[in-house]
Amino acid sequence: RRGLEDYIDKVCSAKVIFESDLMQDFLCLKGGVPVTPPTSSKSTPTTLRSSSNVEFVVATPSNTKMTLSLPEISRAPDVLDEALNKLDIGRDFRKYFGLFLLTEQTFERKLVDNEFPYQLVQQQKDNLPVGATCLLIRKWIFSIPHETKILSDESVLQLIYEQAVSDVIQKRIHPEEDDAQLRMLKAQKKLREVNPHARSIFTV
Repeated sequence: RRGLEDYIDKVCSAKVIFESDLMQDFLCLKGGVPVTPPTSSKSTPTTLRSSSNVEFVVATPSNTKMTLSLPEISRAPDVLDEALNKLDIGRDFRKYFGLFLLTEQTFERKLVDNEFPYQLVQQQKDNLPVGATCLLIRKWIFSIPHETKILSDESVLQLIYEQAVSDVIQKRIHPEEDDAQLRMLKAQKKLREVNPHARSIFTV
């Protein structure tokens, strides 16, 4: 029961999910008493100081970490923009990536524009192993033609390659069979060939 409660609390931390008709019906099934919304990070927390800079540690799909110095009240797009700037991702391509929050070491949730990553990190830090971070960059694109098009940019190609390899290692996608060609492409770091080849032989 505790695990279910924790999961529902995490899912409902996204206001758009909590306020959906489906979730409201689910939460009010027994007795029809309105449920108190979970504590949200979407309004400016009084504990944050606008003039104070803090360090945000953000990880790429290959788990390479970068440290950013930004105001505590920076919202998710501010942190993402600074991280992508460090990775030399052009502005035209930044809309294809998102800032994600890692919870329970497995569940990744995309942060919406009006969330405050600093507050979320403070809530999660006690659950993190030493040296780990819960802020992640992941691709946010669901169209193969669009994804193929943006691979013309070398920095974008590197990030998407890293995520393809990471998804295989973390078993987010599962090989139908051992594929020697994919392992060869990874070993030779042929970035452009890995992503389409992985799509052709892997199933989610």
